Amino acid sequence: MMNYTNVLMAWPYWLLFCFPALCTIAKRYIAAALENYIWTFYTLVFVLFVGLRHGVSTDWPNYNAILSAAVDVPLSVGLTLSEPGYALLNWVGANLFGGVYFPNFICSMLGVVPLVIFARRQTSPWVSLFVVFPWLVVVAQMGFTRQGAAVGMIIMLLMALERSQFRRALMYLTLAALLHRTSILFTALVFLVTLSSDKENGVLKSVVSLLWGAFIAAIVFNFDVTGKAEQYLVAPMQNPSVPSLHDAGAVGGADSGVTGGADSGVTSGASFQSAGATLRTGIGFIAAAGYLIFFAFNRKQSKADPGRLVWILMSVAQLLLFPLAFMVSTLADRLSFYLIPLQIHVTAMADAALPAGARPFFRSAVLATYALMFVLWLTRSDFASDWIPYDNLITRHW
Repeated sequence: MMNYTNVLMAWPYWLLFCFPALCTIAKRYIAAALENYIWTFYTLVFVLFVGLRHGVSTDWPNYNAILSAAVDVPLSVGLTLSEPGYALLNWVGANLFGGVYFPNFICSMLGVVPLVIFARRQTSPWVSLFVVFPWLVVVAQMGFTRQGAAVGMIIMLLMALERSQFRRALMYLTLAALLHRTSILFTALVFLVTLSSDKENGVLKSVVSLLWGAFIAAIVFNFDVTGKAEQYLVAPMQNPSVPSLHDAGAVGGADSGVTGGADSGVTSGASFQSAGATLRTGIGFIAAAGYLIFFAFNRKQSKADPGRLVWILMSVAQLLLFPLAFMVSTLADRLSFYLIPLQIHVTAMADAALPAGARPFFRSAVLATYALMFVLWLTRSDFASDWIPYDNLITRHW
């Protein structure tokens, strides 16, 4: 059933979404120094909006349950409750200060700041933010706290690979995996990019990346890779008709490694399907196909895209993810969040390639497309009401 009331009650989200549109229109009238202050202000509001939310998302009760599990336990035990990085943040919040707001705020910083840095590197930075808001910000960063932070680290990894910064790439891969185990799959990207782009030490570095990735995987999977794979791969194929709790992006169960959480693939009433996966992976499929057709092998465009090997591989991964969504939708859905930077990159390249007179129409189309996707989520998702009304720790104490 469609709930149009949510569209109006979501006005705080619309303010954050529409602000980049206003800045895009007014950019020609804004001095560079003033624009830097605007970016700083927007980033701060962005971090506070995501990091200090209260009672927002389907998984909010589960976040509190995860935190409660870490109260008055030794750190060595606390680190086993989830991936070590996220577990450490929860242990600090539970035993030292901040409560549930501490891990949320730190994860917000880890997710938002890299996103802003990446957007500002694009030829049309404010336009880039249209792309990320519905899924990466509202669903991932506010619904899947630790994966939102892991995506931020993957964004930093992508920028490091663009610049052939191997050590930094491994560092960001490690941080991402310590927050969310699925990000360890990007070991393959580091391996392939390093092997292909480094003529002198590519083989050695690629081998090092594989060994390091295997070491980190053993830690974050707690030497139970087959068990985790079964939750995402075997169970969905054996239960394809299970009703979806993952309607249009809102997953029932905590974004945690704790039994019963959505990220573990085990929920009360066990749902393994994600109804919004085909839409999200479909949008990514269009972006990937567009990149490979119009930009990847275009000599003129390739000069403005020095890290194109990174984006070619990201595009191939996105193309493979779309058919996967019809078989194991939850897995495809969760992996699709990592590939959203591709949509940012393609949007920016398309904007730069168009004649100046056509850009306002293109930007309006991008804004309208992602606004429509957000409206569809607000009105059709059974779980969007868990994001409405928005509440924040700051406003609760006014």
